[in-house]
Amino acid sequence: MLYPHFQQAVVPSWLGESSSGATAPHHPERVQAWSSAVQAARQLADEFEAWPARPDPAQVQPL
Repeated sequence: MLYPHFQQAVVPSWLGESSSGATAPHHPERVQAWSSAVQAARQLADEFEAWPARPDPAQVQPL
């Protein structure tokens, strides 16, 4: 839960939306977006965990 210090009360809502948007009709799209983000994070974690076993400096790119 995010709770800004200047907020008078806890109001359940999606980030960037008013409380009236808390039950927005695009729920399936949000679930899909969240699932995609979780899958990408899992892939990143798996690759990061595998790196020490087989490091490949050729894959390192400057920021």
